[in-house]
Amino acid sequence: LAEQNRALDLKRVCLDFVANNLSEVMATDGFTHMSHSCPHLQAEVLRAVADLKNNAKQAEAEEEEDTAAPAAAAAAAAAATTTRRDDDRSNYAQTDRRVRQRRS
Repeated sequence: LAEQNRALDLKRVCLDFVANNLSEVMATDGFTHMSHSCPHLQAEVLRAVADLKNNAKQAEAEEEEDTAAPAAAAAAAAAATTTRRDDDRSNYAQTDRRVRQRRS
């Protein structure tokens, strides 16, 4: 119906719905009728399903990046703290040696 009336927004919403509910939609008489009366729409349905999967993969990758960044920052901060602590100990040891040498 959206295709026949050139209702592009409605068509997009319908394709999104079909992509999200493909198994259930394919089991209906309406899908069978559409396949026979408008076979070119099957390619658009497949494109909508592919877009849905690609968007899901992209969102997953972005989520992994979002969780990886704080972990990497925390590891870097821990390494910097350890380095500073080691530097402080080394400076303390050098100062302690100098003081002992002066006393001798």
